[in-house]
Amino acid sequence: MTKRYYVVDTGYLLELFKVDGHSNDSTHQAIDEKFKQAAHQGFQFYVPVSVLFELANHIAHINNGYRRKQLAERLAKTVESCVKDKMPWIITPCKELAAIEQLTETLLKFSNEYSIQGLGLTDTSVLLEAEKLSKKYRQHGYKVHIWTTDNALKALAPDAEE
Repeated sequence: MTKRYYVVDTGYLLELFKVDGHSNDSTHQAIDEKFKQAAHQGFQFYVPVSVLFELANHIAHINNGYRRKQLAERLAKTVESCVKDKMPWIITPCKELAAIEQLTETLLKFSNEYSIQGLGLTDTSVLLEAEKLSKKYRQHGYKVHIWTTDNALKALAPDAEE
């Protein structure tokens, strides 16, 4: 048997996670079966980190708050499993453990706090970076701003612009 590696794009994960407005039952079942068969045969799945960002952004835009939180938590737990056990996927190109740990932390914040507010994973990563810089430089009197056209994200910036 030939060893196979699969690089997974957002469309497949939208179906796998059954993201509202981006999946249907028959396609979900077909893709779910493909994943199960390939995993059973020992094949590996590679998911670019940008695909996770897109998936999380689609999740953040689900109108039903309960469903949005449910899928965000599922994504966070899946990525945590990927980091710890390299299962079910290998996340690329994150090769440094620190980068993967930071992604996991961001996903947990996203699933537990920011997805509820309708902020996407990219927004969450921008906010966490701003908070990190603010903690580092506040003691020197520096200000940290977020430049964005997203009013919800702008409101969470560590420092308001004049």
